[in-house]
Amino acid sequence: MNSSGPFELLQESRIFINDLEFYTITLDVPNGVEKRGRFVFIHGFAETVKYQLRLFSFLARLGFEVFSFDQRGSGYTSEKKDERGRTTDELTFKDLDCFLEYHIERTKLDLELPWFLGGHSMGGGIVLTYMIKGTYREMFAGYIAMSPLVLLHKRTRPSPLLYYPLVGLSRLIPQFQFYSGLEVDYLSHDAAHIEFVRNEPIYHATGSLKLLHNMIVRGTELLKSKNYQQAIDRPVLILHGDDDQINSFEASKELLDNLINSDKTFIAVHGGYHELMKESPKFSKVFYEALELWLLQHTA
Repeated sequence: MNSSGPFELLQESRIFINDLEFYTITLDVPNGVEKRGRFVFIHGFAETVKYQLRLFSFLARLGFEVFSFDQRGSGYTSEKKDERGRTTDELTFKDLDCFLEYHIERTKLDLELPWFLGGHSMGGGIVLTYMIKGTYREMFAGYIAMSPLVLLHKRTRPSPLLYYPLVGLSRLIPQFQFYSGLEVDYLSHDAAHIEFVRNEPIYHATGSLKLLHNMIVRGTELLKSKNYQQAIDRPVLILHGDDDQINSFEASKELLDNLINSDKTFIAVHGGYHELMKESPKFSKVFYEALELWLLQHTA
């Protein structure tokens, strides 16, 4: 299925929830396409959902209405420099709950259509954590994590000499902003996308010390049996490039193997980098075909 197309049904808006105005996107299913379900998407670290339209168009053409938002501290929700990365673990999940409540009310919780929760990178880690302890985890028919942050790759993982002082500082000055040093060249093999990210200010790769600490700890917690054994028994799909040098491919595979979910699938994209949905055709084709097959199988 073609993963690009017109966006005449795209709605950009700002909604006020949990004491903050959030930038949001809704993309409905095109005319003539049967609506199969609804897809809530959670973006990664210091990103914006505005640049996920290739993925969103793919999902809409497949029959899924898409809901997404820029998280607190990211994208067009927090455009000012002094707002970048300023959030906490508690706020991350409270914001997600409030966003879901907004759409539950808007759609009157139309569960005749299945709802799916998906996310990329840090967002993938949030999705997997929500499957374990999310307030509304029972409403979702399935969970999809794309290159999730379970553990950072050894190239990007901070050394103990850096990590432990930062942990201490995160307690003393939690909202202090810290540039993470994103390795842009390892996002994708698509040179045009890499050049775009280099020159787009919204990809600032800045987080508060609290955010950076929270997202690392959140991932490591996923590998603890006391946590993954609490996952709700819903279908789960993890897609990960085995040449991802930002998040650990092996950690994603370990988590999937550990999960007690009765329906679980791991898709390895051989040679793929971190942003599979924005990869060059050789790799993105594998990603989109696997995602389409899984979604169709789980909405038959």
